[in-house]
Amino acid sequence: MAHRFFEKYEELLQKADFIKLCKRLSFQLNGVLGRDLNEVESVKQWVDIFNRTPHLNIPGYEISFNSVFIHGFNHSDKGSYPSGVEFDYLNNLTEKRELADIIFTTSFYENNNKILEKISFNQAKWGAIKRTTSSWEIDKEQLFLLTNFPRFSGANGSLIPNTDFNIEDFSRCLGSYGLMTTENFIYLSARNLQQLIGGKKTINLNDFKSIPSINAHPDYHRYYHYIPSIFSKTFCNNTYEFITDYLSGRIGEVIIGVFLQNDSARFLFHNILSAIKNLTNSQDFTRDFTEFLNKYGDFNENDNLTNVEYKFSENLGIVQLKIKIDKEKGIE
Repeated sequence: MAHRFFEKYEELLQKADFIKLCKRLSFQLNGVLGRDLNEVESVKQWVDIFNRTPHLNIPGYEISFNSVFIHGFNHSDKGSYPSGVEFDYLNNLTEKRELADIIFTTSFYENNNKILEKISFNQAKWGAIKRTTSSWEIDKEQLFLLTNFPRFSGANGSLIPNTDFNIEDFSRCLGSYGLMTTENFIYLSARNLQQLIGGKKTINLNDFKSIPSINAHPDYHRYYHYIPSIFSKTFCNNTYEFITDYLSGRIGEVIIGVFLQNDSARFLFHNILSAIKNLTNSQDFTRDFTEFLNKYGDFNENDNLTNVEYKFSENLGIVQLKIKIDKEKGIE
């Protein structure tokens, strides 16, 4: 039973080794923030830390990471645009923005069979210190994109195909932001950020005094009320809270699930994986997903993406958290 699987996983979250892993990862990631790098270098080093994190093995359980950082380059071709997608905006206008700096993915396995997967497209933003408090300038067009997911297609120079995507966001957590300072990482959904910032151009720490941390879609309550891990956090106040919730499976939108899943978001993610699977440093990363790309018909070895040389301008990090439970050992 699916609910029994997740009940056992909830037990894992209380174990001392799991808590130690959360604290160690938070400490290492905060160490990167303390170097005061830009968003790209911060994401790159975060991906490296996740990749170097040893597997957590407890009888019946395993937690590991599978991550990759894709290097883009600066376009010199006339008419190219250093962004991920072109999307429908207000007043019949179209805009171009990148979809994410980093994609956070969580994959649950029972006896090596993937039973659930969650994803969040996250935009990283460095803050500025103004009058002793941190503030972040937010691009309104990009916020519109990650809040509403209007119709979009891959822009010139993007690894996303130039075809129309119409994405659902059931959990209200598919699009998110990672607000960085030299001391902290604040995670919040794009919808929460839109509500907080209103008509302003910047947001600061004082705006986070009263903000809900859970705001699940009603269908999530109906289908997954007995599985706390399926709830999606919309706000994490610091790095440790984010890492604990991420490792607890509480970040992002369900794209593969037992009862509820998001086919449109899954198709988009699998198209991104198809685009990067032939890149030298991405082959090991995408190999883990190949079975499921084939299963859902989003990818096959002979598709027309295989022989395309993608020359995209954005840098992108993808972090996959893999949570495995052995039914024979981990579930009584």
